[in-house]
Amino acid sequence: MPQSLPNFIAKTKPLLMGQLDQLTQFNLEDPRQQLATAMRHTLLAPSKCFRGLLVCATHRIFSDTVDTILPVACAIEMLHTGSLIYDDLPCMDNDTLRRGQPCCHCLFGEDIAILAAYTLQCYAYEILNKPTNFDPKNQLAMMQFISQACGIHGIAGGQALDLIQARSSEKISPVETIHALKTGATIVACVCIPAILHGADPTTLDTLKKTGSHLGLLFQIVDDILDVVSPSETLGKTANKDSEQNKFTYISELGLAGAKAEAQHQADCAKKQLDSLNYPNNHLYGFVEWAQTRIH
Repeated sequence: MPQSLPNFIAKTKPLLMGQLDQLTQFNLEDPRQQLATAMRHTLLAPSKCFRGLLVCATHRIFSDTVDTILPVACAIEMLHTGSLIYDDLPCMDNDTLRRGQPCCHCLFGEDIAILAAYTLQCYAYEILNKPTNFDPKNQLAMMQFISQACGIHGIAGGQALDLIQARSSEKISPVETIHALKTGATIVACVCIPAILHGADPTTLDTLKKTGSHLGLLFQIVDDILDVVSPSETLGKTANKDSEQNKFTYISELGLAGAKAEAQHQADCAKKQLDSLNYPNNHLYGFVEWAQTRIH
């Protein structure tokens, strides 16, 4: 990982986590505080903050500061965390461990966990909809882009394919499609949001979309690999879960060696796209290496 990226993370992650903490301090004096506590349980648990930091890193291509993009990065982390809470439910992936601690539904019950995920995602859009110094047209375009990445053409659609595929003895959709929707769509959004807000030209936006697409697939392929090679203690979630649930992954499709080769291919493609941007000092190269070499 390039040395500049750890420095960037060390400086930016506390700002991101601090704002997430501040945004969710509802301090209610009635039983709704239990819902607020459930929201904070998964949101503020130790995590990579990969998506929020990716938003901030891409923003640095267009700006010298991350201050104006931090609320957007927080909203992305809320949307992502809500999706994780849903994923862990017994009716979905039926997991008990997330980010090194009990899943939200294990501590607060399925009913409150569902409400926590729902409220996090509603709150994210409340934050995204607040007036900013960005052009309102660009802000609206950003919200449309994010919405698509979370719906049937993104997280929800990918999760549906994932669940239906696990119950089928026949391949119903290419593994690349499932991963591109379930994981890749939001990572594409992360690298495109700052470009949209700053009114980047179509060529730059297209290059960032392609970069995000390769980075998203790389991230999920490495997830598939780590599921079989890393222990739960390192992952912060249950290991070998994919094979136990008959999930369609790059491991089941290509084997371990094939998955590693495809990860390298996606990393190379992402870097090639970044080369064409002609921003040699941006942090996105580091995110590609981080996605490829991470251990959890």
